[in-house]
Amino acid sequence: MLPPDAPPDAPASASSSASVERAYRDFTFGTGMWFGGWGMLQVLFSWLVVGELRAREELVGIAQLALMFPALFFLLIGGAVADRVDRRRLLVGLQIAAGGLAAALAAAVWAGALSFALVIAFALTMGTVSALSFPARDALLYDVAGRNLMRAVTGITLIQFVGQGAGQLLAGSARYLGSPTTLGLESLLFVVGALGFARIPPSVSSRARRAEPVRLAELLEGIREVVRSPVLRPAWLLAMGVGLFFAGPYFVVFPLLNREYFGGDVGELSLIYMTFPAGSILGLIVLLRRGQVRRTGRAIALAQATAALSLLVISAGIPFAATLLAGTVWGVCGAFFISATRTVFQENASDAHRARVLSVQMLGVMGAGTVGSPLAGFLAAQLGALGTFAFCGIAMLVFVALVCLFTDIWAYEWPQSRMQAELPS
Repeated sequence: MLPPDAPPDAPASASSSASVERAYRDFTFGTGMWFGGWGMLQVLFSWLVVGELRAREELVGIAQLALMFPALFFLLIGGAVADRVDRRRLLVGLQIAAGGLAAALAAAVWAGALSFALVIAFALTMGTVSALSFPARDALLYDVAGRNLMRAVTGITLIQFVGQGAGQLLAGSARYLGSPTTLGLESLLFVVGALGFARIPPSVSSRARRAEPVRLAELLEGIREVVRSPVLRPAWLLAMGVGLFFAGPYFVVFPLLNREYFGGDVGELSLIYMTFPAGSILGLIVLLRRGQVRRTGRAIALAQATAALSLLVISAGIPFAATLLAGTVWGVCGAFFISATRTVFQENASDAHRARVLSVQMLGVMGAGTVGSPLAGFLAAQLGALGTFAFCGIAMLVFVALVCLFTDIWAYEWPQSRMQAELPS
């Protein structure tokens, strides 16, 4: 993992530069552990619902909705809180809370008390912890990034997908170790990750008003900033498209496809899930070697369109190995989209509202996912898994075309001055 450079305006001393590098390394460790645990959660949660409870299609969509639903309420609150408190302390507490929840679910499964109601309660609670942590983590990244923002964002996104893919692969060991033991390993990853954030120096975020309650006007400031920005608005719309048309196929239809079309168990499901982070790792390595993409808006739109084509390929009923390959291509496209949009939001957000603006970005995905996940479950019950992939792929192509037609995203380019400052070393 390459550390970021020192700030450009005032060359840092050796000691301050080393401090920035250490903070960035500690941040990558904490982030990697979080997404390792989250990758395990994606597989194990889906397996508990689809494989052990044998839930029907609509209930699978509802279960995934419960995991995303808290984002509607707590992402904006998390952004407002992260703009006024020490972000690393907030993240330490949230990681430990996530570990405790995973351990509690492991105990319930071990005791034979697994039920759909328990799964929903776990999903709502874990979804709340996740929603509160996302804006704090992304805002803290800006604090430790140093000069080369694009390189820092791409690097941390690479760590994110390495952790997620490793976690998803580790979750496949549930076929040998059992679900309770594997959930216990997931809990351990969350707790160990807290140590990385604990080592980071206190953030420079505003703490002058931390004793005041969060006001509604404060929550809306991030939304206003995104809606008024000709750069952030179209990127946000495409992020909403991810929640509407990609979240459902990934979280809801993939487990159903594995169960009903391929007849696979948790091992095969973990392989299907890890194709996206595997492809993302490949794409991010290319980005790190190439540097910033100049025509950023065009790259964002084309990445989404190509990902939609991957869904259409899967919908043709291709063999298992070919499905893994199509999922990997989907992940490569996701790498370009996620890295580019995160950089655009980091660069264009104001310092005073940074965490709130970043929470709005994630709200576009998670909020729309609260519609996309149950919609995918309903469609899977009517059209089958393959038909749902076809519907979502076509819908996403139309959505991308409309965003390009009615906004200026196709013409957006990364500022030349920033490109010169952020050439890879």
